[in-house]
Amino acid sequence: ATAIPAGDTIDFTVTQSGNIVSLSGMGSSVGVTGLSIGTATVTATTSRGAMASCTVTVTPRFNISQTNLVLSMDDLETLTADCAPAPDTTHPVTWSITSGSSHISIDPDGTECTITPLARGIAVITATYMQISKVCTVAVNFGWKPYDEPTVYTRSSWGARSVIIDRLVSRTREPEMLIFHHSAEKFSSTDIDSVKAEIRRIQDVHMDDENKCDIAYHYIIDPAGRIWQGAMIDDYKRGHAEGHFDDIGVLLLGDFESRFLNSYSPNVLNQSQKDAMEQLSKWLCYEYDLTINVNNGITPIETHRSVCDYTVCPGENAAPWIESTLRQIIHSWHEN
Repeated sequence: ATAIPAGDTIDFTVTQSGNIVSLSGMGSSVGVTGLSIGTATVTATTSRGAMASCTVTVTPRFNISQTNLVLSMDDLETLTADCAPAPDTTHPVTWSITSGSSHISIDPDGTECTITPLARGIAVITATYMQISKVCTVAVNFGWKPYDEPTVYTRSSWGARSVIIDRLVSRTREPEMLIFHHSAEKFSSTDIDSVKAEIRRIQDVHMDDENKCDIAYHYIIDPAGRIWQGAMIDDYKRGHAEGHFDDIGVLLLGDFESRFLNSYSPNVLNQSQKDAMEQLSKWLCYEYDLTINVNNGITPIETHRSVCDYTVCPGENAAPWIESTLRQIIHSWHEN
């Protein structure tokens, strides 16, 4: 406060309901400290009786420790709220994911909130205290974008036999890649009953002639582009590619390698099959968070021949498209 004439003394007083503010200091300048939410009036009075007033409104203090975060795999980050007055059961701090709930999960605990990244993408966390909201944007820079499961025909739909329990071998790790195969028997029919019979035939060969616990492949794609559930992805290995029984095997019905057995007239990949391979690959990459950097350096997409040098499977009419085009499709989808 400034008084005229300059020699007048000044006295500060506060009018308030309760303890809204406190005053500190003396003379022509005092400090005002907010104590609780509300409104107070600070009045300066000179020794001659002149008065001037100031209305002081105290609002809640609320901030959070971060407003932007970038998380990688296995990161755990905790947001902290700075509040005054202290939160209580009447006025708690609440935390919520307001967008991108498939990318992160949160574990709120009072004034703290722990964030776990789940999948590549952007999420927004909103913290609210006494009707004040603060936002933190979280970018997750690993993993795969969410992708819906394509239509998959069940095991029962093609009449699968039960697994032979005594032949099961426990897996030693989680799946890391997709490995594409062909059945090496020429097959072109799109008739659904013929497809079912062909899948049953393959299962019979695997279980009766090759002593396997089940059909060796987890998914089968037919010439119409339908996707069928083979073996389940569970706690057990499936014998589709030596050294990779823990990985996911996908079978293309048909023989895609030109050779004497098919009169040098192999099957050719059609667009329906390619579309099904892309959809299934994207969903499996997302669903099982498959490793990005594997043999080929950019995706988890492999062929039987790319992981085992003793075979041409899935054949020259399928393998190049998988190893080049499909890999690039999946790589671009992941990166963008």
